[in-house]
Amino acid sequence: MLTLDPKLVITDIGFALSILVTLFLGVLVFYQSPKKTVNRIFALFSITTALFFISHIVGINISDPELSRNVLMLNMSTILNAILTAHWIVALVGRDQAQRKVLAVFYAIAFALIGFYLVAPQTFLLPSKPVLYFPNYYVQGEYYYLGDIFFYSVFLYFMYHAIAGYFKADAILKKRIRYVLTGIIGTYLVSITLALPLYGYEVDPFIASTGGLFLILIAYGLIKEELWDIHVIAKQALGYGLAITGVGLFLAALNFLNAYIAGQIPTFPLWLFPLVSAALTIFIARLVWGKLKQSDEIKYEFITVVTHTFRTPLTELKWALDNMRAETNPLKFRQFLTGIEAATRRLSELTEVLISASKSEGWNYEYHRVPVDIKKMLEELKDMNTAEARLKHLSLPLSSEDGLLGLVDKHKTVYAIQAVLQNAITYTKDRGTIAIHAQALPKKIRISIQDTGIGIRKEHLRHIFKKFYRTQEARKTDTEGLGIGLFVAKNIIEKQGGRMWADSEGLGKGSTFFIELPSA
Repeated sequence: MLTLDPKLVITDIGFALSILVTLFLGVLVFYQSPKKTVNRIFALFSITTALFFISHIVGINISDPELSRNVLMLNMSTILNAILTAHWIVALVGRDQAQRKVLAVFYAIAFALIGFYLVAPQTFLLPSKPVLYFPNYYVQGEYYYLGDIFFYSVFLYFMYHAIAGYFKADAILKKRIRYVLTGIIGTYLVSITLALPLYGYEVDPFIASTGGLFLILIAYGLIKEELWDIHVIAKQALGYGLAITGVGLFLAALNFLNAYIAGQIPTFPLWLFPLVSAALTIFIARLVWGKLKQSDEIKYEFITVVTHTFRTPLTELKWALDNMRAETNPLKFRQFLTGIEAATRRLSELTEVLISASKSEGWNYEYHRVPVDIKKMLEELKDMNTAEARLKHLSLPLSSEDGLLGLVDKHKTVYAIQAVLQNAITYTKDRGTIAIHAQALPKKIRISIQDTGIGIRKEHLRHIFKKFYRTQEARKTDTEGLGIGLFVAKNIIEKQGGRMWADSEGLGKGSTFFIELPSA
């Protein structure tokens, strides 16, 4: 009958989850911004960390001392871990160029140490021995301590630069550094318990299996450059963590149950639970692939639309310039100039939209918030859109309480609300209505823009603020839309401490966009 130590099983499950979390975060950070040095180095760091976790979980479960030692030799990955951590931290605080020679020396020492241990493995680890409830555990060799000296020397080096960089950083970077340092210190503290049995301290190192969870804080600090809303980010991080943990626990439970039942019932079909695990894995893979494919399709559509949208005014420019060369009639010459002016203005507007989409995501997109008369601002916006609304015979009623003062950046807020109004005009049929209303709420002001347009399907409501996202109905109505306006608008509103969302009863029933701004 198969007997498994419950403590060993729990430890194995813990490390298995840490492996999943570590690899997931590495991929997430890398694809968030693959061109950034910090993100690339962190991705490599996640691979070496996962390699260590894998070697540990396999090595401690092998009963053969020599084979266990050979697997645990991959513990050398911690040497690379140290220098990779140092590299992305000095890059995070903007010191990687100034420290490139020091980093090169550390890399050289790291690879020299690894080479030495590979040539003489007995100097790193001896054949494994049973410790606590582990079938086998690390036994340090004569020069194992050299790796420890290097590891903690590099630790002190990057901690110095992280702290020094913290005191010179702006508010946003300081928040990022705090999250990163909290994650690193947490990871290092729990990892120390792995080394205690090597030095004769019989302390259960199970807590080290949670090391991968601390990486969530590190990844959070790296990919969230704008940390204005901790609730949103915490919710996302919790969602990622719970999803990974849930799937990992389920798979681990299936495998454990399979092993247990097989030990109790020799005739039990061993293929059953692995088949279920494989089916679940395929289902998750298909789900992820579907999301990635959808993202690629949206980007492809965006590129196609942008190409078409830019081609139109460029073609008009070329046509006008070609005709002007041979034109002698002053009246027609002025008409061509007017066409060139209109095409140039359209190109400028398109470029501004694309630049705004890029800037609105960045932490360095500055906001100058001052008390603003909301009613007056909305009246100005109404005047800006009246001429275009008249072309479609649209009604633009405005109702607002007096004395509403919002603490906002007026220029950017006008841009955001204008994006919503422009959408409403575009997607509302002739002789429709676009009603603008503003009211005071406790510590905030709510603006609503209600139209009688094409409406939005319920399943699309949570997606319409995503970059490049356009519904099929929107593409049919406006073939040159970029799917950026609402994305930029929501970013602008939220980064001022506000909120933005939409509601609709469905197709053909119009829609209402809500904007909440902080009161002055």
